[in-house]
Amino acid sequence: MAYKRNFSVMVFQSNESYMREVLNTQTLLANRVDGVLASFSKNTHDFSHFQQLVDNEIPLVFFDRERDDLHADSVIVDDYTGAYHAVNHLISKGCVKIAFYSAPQHLVLGKNRLEGYRAALEDNGIAFTPDLVYSCDTFDESEKISRSILKKHDRPDAIFAVNDLTAIGAMKVAKNLGLRIPEDIRFVGFENSRSSWICEPELTTVDQFGFELGKKATELLLARIKLETFEYEIEKKIVKTHLVIRGTT
Repeated sequence: MAYKRNFSVMVFQSNESYMREVLNTQTLLANRVDGVLASFSKNTHDFSHFQQLVDNEIPLVFFDRERDDLHADSVIVDDYTGAYHAVNHLISKGCVKIAFYSAPQHLVLGKNRLEGYRAALEDNGIAFTPDLVYSCDTFDESEKISRSILKKHDRPDAIFAVNDLTAIGAMKVAKNLGLRIPEDIRFVGFENSRSSWICEPELTTVDQFGFELGKKATELLLARIKLETFEYEIEKKIVKTHLVIRGTT
Protein backbone atom coordinates (compact mmCIF):
# COMPACT_ATOMS: atom_id res chain seq x y z
CA MET A 1 0.00 0.00 0.00
CA ALA A 2 2.83 2.41 0.86
CA TYR A 3 4.92 1.59 -2.22
CA LYS A 4 1.93 2.20 -4.49
CA ARG A 5 1.78 5.75 -3.15
CA ASN A 6 5.53 6.26 -3.68
CA PHE A 7 6.44 6.12 0.00
CA SER A 8 9.62 4.44 1.24
CA VAL A 9 9.21 2.00 4.13
CA MET A 10 11.51 1.40 7.10
CA VAL A 11 10.81 -1.64 9.29
CA PHE A 12 12.01 -1.87 12.90
CA GLN A 13 11.64 -4.87 15.24
CA SER A 14 11.49 -4.46 19.02
CA ASN A 15 11.21 -8.22 19.72
CA GLU A 16 9.00 -7.26 22.70
CA SER A 17 11.81 -5.13 24.20
CA TYR A 18 10.73 -1.77 25.64
CA MET A 19 14.23 -0.30 25.42
CA ARG A 20 14.64 -1.39 21.80
CA GLU A 21 11.26 0.19 21.04
CA VAL A 22 12.37 3.51 22.56
CA LEU A 23 15.57 3.47 20.49
CA ASN A 24 13.60 2.61 17.35
CA THR A 25 11.26 5.54 17.98
CA GLN A 26 14.18 7.94 18.44
CA THR A 27 15.60 6.74 15.11
CA LEU A 28 12.25 7.40 13.42
CA LEU A 29 12.20 10.93 14.85
CA ALA A 30 15.78 11.54 13.69
CA ASN A 31 14.83 10.41 10.18
CA ARG A 32 11.90 12.85 10.08
CA VAL A 33 9.42 10.20 8.92
CA ASP A 34 6.01 11.19 7.55
CA GLY A 35 4.12 8.70 9.69
CA VAL A 36 4.46 5.64 11.93
CA LEU A 37 2.66 2.30 12.20
CA ALA A 38 3.33 0.59 15.51
CA SER A 39 2.50 -2.56 17.43
CA PHE A 40 4.02 -1.73 20.80
CA SER A 41 5.89 -4.19 23.01
CA LYS A 42 4.00 -6.21 25.61
CA ASN A 43 6.59 -4.86 28.09
CA THR A 44 5.74 -1.23 27.35
CA HIS A 45 4.08 0.65 30.22
CA ASP A 46 5.57 4.11 29.63
CA PHE A 47 4.39 5.57 26.31
CA SER A 48 6.27 8.87 26.45
CA HIS A 49 8.37 7.91 23.39
CA PHE A 50 5.16 7.64 21.36
CA GLN A 51 4.01 10.94 22.84
CA GLN A 52 7.18 12.46 21.33
CA LEU A 53 5.92 11.44 17.89
CA VAL A 54 2.56 13.06 18.65
CA ASP A 55 4.26 16.23 19.97
CA ASN A 56 6.11 16.45 16.64
CA GLU A 57 2.76 16.04 14.84
CA ILE A 58 3.81 12.78 13.18
CA PRO A 59 0.68 10.72 12.40
CA LEU A 60 0.64 7.49 14.44
CA VAL A 61 -1.48 4.39 13.87
CA PHE A 62 -1.35 1.47 16.29
CA PHE A 63 -2.12 -1.97 14.89
CA ASP A 64 -3.04 -5.18 16.76
CA ARG A 65 -2.47 -3.42 20.10
CA GLU A 66 -4.23 -0.20 21.03
CA ARG A 67 -3.75 2.72 23.38
CA ASP A 68 -6.56 5.21 23.94
CA ASP A 69 -4.74 8.01 25.79
CA LEU A 70 -2.67 9.18 22.80
CA HIS A 71 -3.62 11.11 19.68
CA ALA A 72 -3.28 7.93 17.62
CA ASP A 73 -5.62 5.88 15.46
CA SER A 74 -5.81 2.10 15.83
CA VAL A 75 -6.66 -0.94 13.73
CA ILE A 76 -7.31 -3.99 15.88
CA VAL A 77 -8.80 -7.45 15.79
CA ASP A 78 -12.21 -8.37 17.25
CA ASP A 79 -10.45 -10.34 19.99
CA TYR A 80 -13.53 -10.88 22.16
CA THR A 81 -15.63 -12.51 19.43
CA GLY A 82 -12.69 -14.53 18.11
CA ALA A 83 -12.04 -16.00 21.56
CA TYR A 84 -15.75 -16.59 22.16
CA HIS A 85 -16.15 -18.63 18.97
CA ALA A 86 -12.97 -20.61 19.68
CA VAL A 87 -14.11 -21.69 23.13
CA ASN A 88 -17.69 -22.28 21.98
CA HIS A 89 -16.30 -24.63 19.31
CA LEU A 90 -14.32 -26.61 21.91
CA ILE A 91 -17.42 -26.92 24.09
CA SER A 92 -19.42 -28.16 21.07
CA LYS A 93 -16.84 -30.96 20.80
CA GLY A 94 -17.55 -32.05 24.38
CA CYS A 95 -14.73 -30.20 26.17
CA VAL A 96 -15.60 -29.04 29.70
CA LYS A 97 -12.19 -28.27 31.22
CA ILE A 98 -10.62 -25.73 28.89
CA ALA A 99 -7.35 -24.05 29.86
CA PHE A 100 -6.51 -20.62 28.47
CA TYR A 101 -2.91 -19.58 27.80
CA SER A 102 -3.30 -15.82 27.99
CA ALA A 103 -1.49 -12.62 27.00
CA PRO A 104 -0.58 -10.06 29.71
CA GLN A 105 -3.73 -8.40 31.05
CA HIS A 106 -2.44 -4.83 30.67
CA LEU A 107 -2.84 -5.36 26.91
CA VAL A 108 -6.37 -4.71 25.61
CA LEU A 109 -6.16 -7.83 23.42
CA GLY A 110 -5.28 -9.89 26.52
CA LYS A 111 -8.32 -8.56 28.40
CA ASN A 112 -10.70 -8.98 25.47
CA ARG A 113 -9.63 -12.57 24.68
CA LEU A 114 -9.98 -13.49 28.35
CA GLU A 115 -13.47 -11.95 28.46
CA GLY A 116 -14.47 -13.84 25.31
CA TYR A 117 -13.17 -17.09 26.84
CA ARG A 118 -15.06 -16.44 30.06
CA ALA A 119 -18.33 -15.47 28.35
CA ALA A 120 -18.34 -18.62 26.18
CA LEU A 121 -17.91 -20.82 29.26
CA GLU A 122 -20.62 -19.09 31.24
CA ASP A 123 -23.07 -19.01 28.31
CA ASN A 124 -22.70 -22.80 28.15
CA GLY A 125 -23.23 -23.30 31.89
CA ILE A 126 -19.56 -23.95 32.67
CA ALA A 127 -18.12 -22.08 35.66
CA PHE A 128 -15.15 -19.82 34.99
CA THR A 129 -12.12 -21.12 36.93
CA PRO A 130 -9.21 -18.67 37.34
CA ASP A 131 -6.88 -21.63 38.00
CA LEU A 132 -7.28 -22.65 34.34
CA VAL A 133 -5.94 -19.31 33.08
CA TYR A 134 -2.17 -19.18 32.67
CA SER A 135 -0.06 -16.15 31.74
CA CYS A 136 1.76 -17.70 28.81
CA ASP A 137 2.15 -16.33 25.29
CA THR A 138 5.33 -17.83 23.79
CA PHE A 139 6.38 -21.26 22.49
CA ASP A 140 9.07 -21.66 25.17
CA GLU A 141 6.80 -20.64 28.07
CA SER A 142 4.12 -22.97 26.76
CA GLU A 143 6.48 -25.94 26.62
CA LYS A 144 7.65 -25.22 30.15
CA ILE A 145 4.29 -24.92 31.90
CA SER A 146 2.60 -27.64 29.84
CA ARG A 147 5.03 -30.24 31.19
CA SER A 148 3.41 -29.91 34.61
CA ILE A 149 -0.15 -29.08 33.54
CA LEU A 150 -0.54 -32.04 31.18
CA LYS A 151 0.90 -34.55 33.67
CA LYS A 152 -1.89 -33.91 36.17
CA HIS A 153 -4.53 -36.62 36.57
CA ASP A 154 -7.19 -33.91 36.23
CA ARG A 155 -5.50 -32.21 33.27
CA PRO A 156 -7.48 -29.99 30.88
CA ASP A 157 -9.30 -31.67 27.99
CA ALA A 158 -8.55 -28.65 25.78
CA ILE A 159 -6.22 -25.68 25.54
CA PHE A 160 -7.10 -22.37 23.90
CA ALA A 161 -3.95 -20.31 23.32
CA VAL A 162 -3.56 -16.60 22.69
CA ASN A 163 -1.45 -17.32 19.58
CA ASP A 164 -0.52 -20.25 17.35
CA LEU A 165 3.04 -20.87 18.54
CA THR A 166 1.87 -21.03 22.15
CA ALA A 167 -0.68 -23.67 21.16
CA ILE A 168 1.96 -25.59 19.20
CA GLY A 169 4.33 -25.57 22.19
CA ALA A 170 1.64 -27.25 24.29
CA MET A 171 0.87 -29.71 21.47
CA LYS A 172 4.53 -30.77 21.38
CA VAL A 173 4.46 -31.58 25.10
CA ALA A 174 1.14 -33.45 24.76
CA LYS A 175 2.62 -35.64 22.01
CA ASN A 176 5.74 -36.34 24.08
CA LEU A 177 3.50 -37.47 26.94
CA GLY A 178 1.68 -39.88 24.62
CA LEU A 179 -1.57 -37.93 24.47
CA ARG A 180 -3.55 -38.26 21.25
CA ILE A 181 -4.71 -35.11 19.46
CA PRO A 182 -7.68 -34.56 19.23
CA GLU A 183 -8.91 -37.76 20.95
CA ASP A 184 -7.35 -37.06 24.38
CA ILE A 185 -6.91 -33.29 24.21
CA ARG A 186 -7.90 -30.57 21.75
CA PHE A 187 -6.14 -27.31 20.83
CA VAL A 188 -7.13 -23.96 19.33
CA GLY A 189 -4.73 -21.13 18.51
CA PHE A 190 -5.22 -17.53 17.44
CA GLU A 191 -3.67 -15.95 14.33
CA ASN A 192 -3.85 -18.47 11.46
CA SER A 193 -0.11 -18.19 10.89
CA ARG A 194 1.87 -20.40 8.54
CA SER A 195 2.86 -22.48 11.59
CA SER A 196 -0.78 -23.47 12.09
CA TRP A 197 -0.98 -25.49 8.88
CA ILE A 198 2.51 -27.01 8.81
CA CYS A 199 2.25 -28.64 12.26
CA GLU A 200 0.80 -32.14 12.68
CA PRO A 201 -2.10 -32.35 13.10
CA GLU A 202 -2.93 -28.99 11.55
CA LEU A 203 -4.05 -26.46 14.15
CA THR A 204 -7.58 -25.15 14.51
CA THR A 205 -7.13 -21.40 14.89
CA VAL A 206 -8.81 -17.99 14.78
CA ASP A 207 -7.87 -16.16 11.58
CA GLN A 208 -7.22 -12.51 12.44
CA PHE A 209 -6.57 -11.56 8.78
CA GLY A 210 -3.19 -9.96 9.45
CA PHE A 211 -2.65 -8.98 5.81
CA GLU A 212 -5.99 -7.15 5.72
CA LEU A 213 -5.20 -5.53 9.06
CA GLY A 214 -1.90 -4.25 7.65
CA LYS A 215 -3.63 -2.83 4.58
CA LYS A 216 -6.28 -1.03 6.63
CA ALA A 217 -3.67 0.41 9.01
CA THR A 218 -1.54 1.69 6.14
CA GLU A 219 -4.53 3.17 4.30
CA LEU A 220 -5.50 5.04 7.46
CA LEU A 221 -1.96 6.32 8.03
CA LEU A 222 -1.62 7.50 4.41
CA ALA A 223 -4.94 9.32 4.72
CA ARG A 224 -3.65 11.11 7.83
CA ILE A 225 -0.42 12.12 6.08
CA LYS A 226 -2.40 13.47 3.13
CA LEU A 227 -4.48 15.72 5.42
CA GLU A 228 -1.42 17.89 6.17
CA THR A 229 -3.01 18.85 9.50
CA PHE A 230 -2.88 17.21 12.91
CA GLU A 231 -6.40 18.31 13.81
CA TYR A 232 -8.46 15.19 13.17
CA GLU A 233 -10.81 12.90 15.11
CA ILE A 234 -9.18 9.64 16.18
CA GLU A 235 -10.53 6.46 14.53
CA LYS A 236 -10.58 2.85 15.68
CA LYS A 237 -11.15 0.19 13.04
CA ILE A 238 -11.95 -3.41 14.02
CA VAL A 239 -11.17 -6.42 11.82
CA LYS A 240 -13.58 -9.34 12.20
CA THR A 241 -12.17 -12.84 12.79
CA HIS A 242 -13.02 -16.28 11.43
CA LEU A 243 -12.56 -19.70 13.07
CA VAL A 244 -10.58 -22.10 10.85
CA ILE A 245 -11.35 -25.67 11.91
CA ARG A 246 -8.58 -28.20 11.38
CA GLY A 247 -7.21 -31.45 12.81
CA THR A 248 -6.58 -30.45 16.44
CA THR A 249 -10.30 -30.34 17.19
